[in-house]
Order: sequence, then structure tokens, then C-alpha cells
Amino acid sequence: MRKILSLFFVMALCAIGVSAQGLVQGQPHPSARYIPTKPESQLRADASFSFDDIQFWVGSGSKKAALVIEWHDRNSPDAIVWGYRWDGEANGHDMIVAIAQADPRLVLLTQYTGWMGYTIDGIGYGESRLNISYDLEGAKSESHNAFKFEPPITNTLLGQTSFPERPAEDVADAIRQGVQTGVIYHPINAERYGYPSYDYDYWSCSNGIHWQAGWYYGYWSYFVRSSQTSDFSYSGLGATSRILTDGCWDAWSWNGDMGTSEGTQPGDVFVAATVPSEGGGGDTPDIPVIHVTSISLDRSSLRLQAGANATLTVNISPVNADNKSVTWTSSDTGIATVKDGVVTGIKPGTAKITAQTVDGGYTAHCEMTITETVVPTVDFGDTNAVLSFPKVEEATSYEVRVYKHENNSYKKIATYVVDAEGNVIAELGTKTAQATSDLINIPLKNIESDGVYTIEIQVMDGLDVIDTFRVEKISNPVSNEKLSPSICQVLYQNGALRFEHLTGYHFYLATVKGQILGNFPIQVPSELHTVSLPTGIYLLIGEKDGDKKTFKIHITH
Repeated sequence: MRKILSLFFVMALCAIGVSAQGLVQGQPHPSARYIPTKPESQLRADASFSFDDIQFWVGSGSKKAALVIEWHDRNSPDAIVWGYRWDGEANGHDMIVAIAQADPRLVLLTQYTGWMGYTIDGIGYGESRLNISYDLEGAKSESHNAFKFEPPITNTLLGQTSFPERPAEDVADAIRQGVQTGVIYHPINAERYGYPSYDYDYWSCSNGIHWQAGWYYGYWSYFVRSSQTSDFSYSGLGATSRILTDGCWDAWSWNGDMGTSEGTQPGDVFVAATVPSEGGGGDTPDIPVIHVTSISLDRSSLRLQAGANATLTVNISPVNADNKSVTWTSSDTGIATVKDGVVTGIKPGTAKITAQTVDGGYTAHCEMTITETVVPTVDFGDTNAVLSFPKVEEATSYEVRVYKHENNSYKKIATYVVDAEGNVIAELGTKTAQATSDLINIPLKNIESDGVYTIEIQVMDGLDVIDTFRVEKISNPVSNEKLSPSICQVLYQNGALRFEHLTGYHFYLATVKGQILGNFPIQVPSELHTVSLPTGIYLLIGEKDGDKKTFKIHITH
């Protein structure tokens, strides 16, 4: 717990700009953050090297900047300098990406790590194509790396929402594309999984003149200066946050000394990058198209009631493919239809939903089972009631919860766990459930005639929730109450966030000061996310197809 609080403390300092101490490229660094600052390196940047000495220029425009890359591996040439031209606004990541794309000898490994943008993870240089590889087992066993490659996901507080099904293949695809374009986009990133895998120490290269990659046992330190006559200073911010100015210099310098928290200064002799014989430099180069190599869906099978809908989510590899367009089809539109991944049940039966990439024609499928619409009923008496609903063939059990509306919130007053035949397994404030051949009947008690209640029924197949029914009692009934329209809501109970009828929304959990604590893509009508939150007020901000919803949560204990 102390380590987690320390992590959030450092993140808070970064967010409000109080201090960059202990930050590497805008991220709290686990190896350097507790190490006292040591005196600067005795190396000093080459003061005589100017823009006039640069031979390899990339881009076009009236503004110009210089980029220095130094590996400190005693191989020559080192401390290499390129030039970059642009108009408008550009950042440090734009510059190094453009140069890596333009110079066929240079390969960059970069990763989207969250709200601070991209980190620079590895840089290689060679006269022939680099042979880059990835040690998955080493990445999995790295004790510093909090990313979970397999379930269960125990670091939801850090933001991880899912895990890669085929990490080795995803990385291989990224390397294959990256050595052609000059830029490898790390596929196990925060954009896809909510939290990145800091595994750069396990990327290696078997050839070439230079290769350095790492995070825990060495890392790329970032130095900046406003002009050639200025001194380089260490930057704790990342390349995405660095806004270039006309005449500025950036330096990426490999730091293999984990005894210093301010990186390793760029060396004292700069070497101009030459224009290779096969060309390079000048305007933006021709870049090979990054093609799709595979597609998958978040669900391979799904059960849905007639009239209901659910959203299927597509994962495309590599994540930086140029054309991610997908077409959707249903094998039987009389059973289920699909549009932009949203499946709607039409009538009972089975149908196969297919997603196909426009680029390459790769396909992924989801087997749909559409069932009859289930309409639970509640037969109310004066102080008691009987809940009735049809049995579900695939169900192994049911969980029924009764919530009473009090003081502008819903309080759970009873819980039932019922087996497939209608026998109560566990109960709280209930009588014995009864069942007929096709119905389950659960007597309720202590129901006030003028009360407002919500009754939730979760249909379970083992540990999986395969369907959810709801009944609302709004006022004193004169007859059975039918299933009400879905009400979008978020509840926080017993250390968990429950999202109700918010399928397809992507929510961010934040403090009132704007610090992001986690994110949750909602995939089913009733979804539960465990999260530990101290006393305070929090915001949940969700978005789906341009529609935004905001919920405020006040935790008092």
C-alpha cells in the first residue's frame, strides 16, 4: 500500500508540474526515483557543432531543430546529429519519428504509455536491416514490471483493463513492420490495455552498429536546449510533451548508470549523420504501407435476448496498421443484425457474426444465440411480493438482489442465490424459493406498499454472467410490474464499481482535480470492476459515439 501511495504522489507532482525529480520521460521511474542526485557527468556537448555542420535534413519548413542520438557503446559513429524542418507546431516525438522513418539505418522503438503520450524505449543503427527480437518469458518474469500478461488482472488501480491473447505474435508483427518503416510501435501499450508493459530491457538486437533498449537496467535519458549556445539540461518530460521551438536541440543519450537520477549527458564530440547512398533526407520519404496481419473479437460467443443489443469490440494487429476499416455481416439477419459492431437480437435462433478487415480480408467470428425475451414479473401484496421469471436453459444458477430507494440512493436489502432448479443456495432476508417446471418463483418479504425498489436478476453459467434482467417497482402497484426501460447508472458498493446499462461506453475514473486513476471499457449491460478508493469525491466520465455521461461518486468510508 505504501508503494502505491508513493506512486500516486509522484504522479500528482508530475501532473501539477511541481517537480520532475525522479521522472523518466514523464513517468515515475522505479529504479531512479529514490536515488539521490549525483554531480553531472563530466562529458559536455560539442559546443562547436552547429546547424551548418548538419548534412542529413528531414522535412520541410521555415523552422529547424537538431537531434542528437548517443549510445555510449564505444562503437563509431556515435553522438550522431540529424536536422529537422517544419512549419506550425511539432513535438520531440514528431521529430525523432520523422528522422527514423527517413534514415534507413535508424530504427526506433516507441510506446504509448498513457496521458503523457509516447516514451522512447529503444534505438538502433546499422548499415543493414537490424535483427530485433523480444524475450516474452523474460518480460513476464521481470519483478519490476507490473503488467499482467495473464489473468487475473490484479493491478486495476494502475489502469490495466485486459491482457494480450497473443503477445509474442503481436510483437513479431510490430517488429516486422517497424524494421521496414523505421519505427516499431510497441503493441502492448496503454491504448490497447489501459496500462503498458515496461519490458524494454527484453528487446535485443543481434547485429548492427548500435542498439540500446531498456527501462529498469538502463534507459534513454532526454536532454534539451533552446539553442546551440545554450547548455543541455535533463528533461523529466517525455518526447510528446516537448514542444519544439525554432533553433532548439534535442538529445537522446543512453543512460546505463542507474546510480544517477539525471541521466547521462550527451558526449563531447558530435558526428553529422551522412545521407546514405540509397537516398534519404529532404522531404518526407516514401513510407511502406503498414498492412493488417490479424483481427480478433473480444467475444467468440454471445447469448442475447430478442430485442436486446450488445457491442462487439475489434482488436486489429498491428495497432499502427494504416487501414483498420472493418465490414460486419450476419449469417442470418432474421435472427440477428449487426451494424458497426452493435449486434441486435431479432428472434430466437443462432447466427454467426463476422468482422472482416478491408485490408487483407482477415476475419473473426462470434457465434450468437438469440433467446426469447425474458419478462420477469412481481406480484405484490401488502408487505410481501413474489418474483417470477422463466428458467434459462444454459443457467447453472441465478443471483437476485433487491434494492430499496432511500435518501436519493439505492440500498441493497436482500440477496438470493438460487440454483438452476430454483432451490435457494444462500439467502438474506428471504423465504424459500419455489419453482415450477418452467418458472422460478421467489417470495419477497418486508416490501412496503409505497416503496420504490429495483430487482436485479443475474443469470450465471458457472462464474460467467450470461444475462441480466431488471424489474422496477415505481409506486404502489395495482397489477404485475413488467421489465422497465433500462436506466443508466453507476454504483460503488463494497469496493467495486457497477456499471448498469452503459454497454459500449469507455469510462475514465478521475479525481475532482483531473488526475486519471483508471479507465473501464464497458462491454456488458451489467459490469463489475473492483477498485479500492479512499474517502473522497470522484468523477466517472464516459463517452460513446460522441455521447458523454458523467457520474459523481462520493465515498464516505
